[in-house]
Amino acid sequence: MASGSSGGPLRLIIDDNSGILQYGPQEWTFLTYPQWYAGGATFPVFAMPGATNTSSTDPMGSFSLTFEGTSIAFVGNTPAPPSLQSFLITIDGNAQYQSSCGDLTPPSYMQWYQSPLLAEGTHTIVVDQIAGTSVDYAIVTAGLNTPLIGMTAIVDNDDPSVQFTGDWMRNTDQFDSGSVPDGLPYRNSTHRSSTPGDTALFRFQGTSLAIYGIFSWFNTGILSVTYDLDGDVTPQTYTATTTSPEYLSYQGDSPNFPFMLYENIPAGEHTLTITVTRCINQTFTLDYLTYSPSFPTLLESGNLSDPISTVSAQPTATIAIPTTISTSIKASISTTPISPASSPASSPATGSSGKGNGMLAIPGLVIILVAIVFLLLEARFAPNSNNPSSAPVKAGPDSSSLS
Repeated sequence: MASGSSGGPLRLIIDDNSGILQYGPQEWTFLTYPQWYAGGATFPVFAMPGATNTSSTDPMGSFSLTFEGTSIAFVGNTPAPPSLQSFLITIDGNAQYQSSCGDLTPPSYMQWYQSPLLAEGTHTIVVDQIAGTSVDYAIVTAGLNTPLIGMTAIVDNDDPSVQFTGDWMRNTDQFDSGSVPDGLPYRNSTHRSSTPGDTALFRFQGTSLAIYGIFSWFNTGILSVTYDLDGDVTPQTYTATTTSPEYLSYQGDSPNFPFMLYENIPAGEHTLTITVTRCINQTFTLDYLTYSPSFPTLLESGNLSDPISTVSAQPTATIAIPTTISTSIKASISTTPISPASSPASSPATGSSGKGNGMLAIPGLVIILVAIVFLLLEARFAPNSNNPSSAPVKAGPDSSSLS
């Protein structure tokens, strides 16, 4: 059950501290806050005005990474004024261009860059002239042949593979994350419920699973949820009080909150059901899920029934389909004519045509014989005449010249 097989693409999340991103020209600073994915984000502190950057000649931040897929995006904190939101992008050594975070009220936690659509394959992106923008994580859109083993897939709450039942409400509000910049959830939306009995169902093929959302430390109260993974039910209770360290440290709304984590799940297909069981001055807010795919590529996920069946039904629509898929579809359609000798059970059209020709041959022969007999009898009993027009005309090469 690969996410994306029911409509949305499969996306992969790469943490800023994974070792895949290469930072420069000086060492970037990893800051730890629970509001950020995996507990921290990476900043070019040396490039921030008021830190070590005191003149226009001081270095700006840069980073690069190589990835496999069809696009990439970055999420993190935009810089506070007077730092510039602009930066330079180079993809695969092509012409460099300028982009901007586009934040109207910096600093904010948000997706601050999205690449254009790229051909499926390996790409290298370089982000340069960064004046203070941080990196929390990168999002890569996987292609059909992108290697997935060892990667982490991320599934948005809006993905069709997440099925909600009950009084869930879709929400696009910003969160107030207290001591760090406010911002937007992953892909700018969440699903919220404060009604016991509401459920969310998600099927996947993987070896680990995590459920992330937003938990408010502003609201002192109790939230209880059960997680049913393949029939194994685990109840969890989350409590916020005036003595909670998170309340006292003014964490506020905590995005990227890990509600539940599963590790070492047997490879294969699994079903998760989330059930809200108790809400006292609290709300369960689902933002996204992550899992480790147990299938090598999307093509080998064993659950591409929707896109593949669509292509099979219309084998000529191959504009957006990679060559490997369109070739296999075309190869499955036989274009070799079947000879009557090797296939006596011919198609209805061919069979009826052959029988029709045989039926028409007998009446035609009878008509010709009757006509010949009639002409012979007429010639025998006709009176003699010297009129030249009654003489027979020879059919030959020169008959067309007779007047």
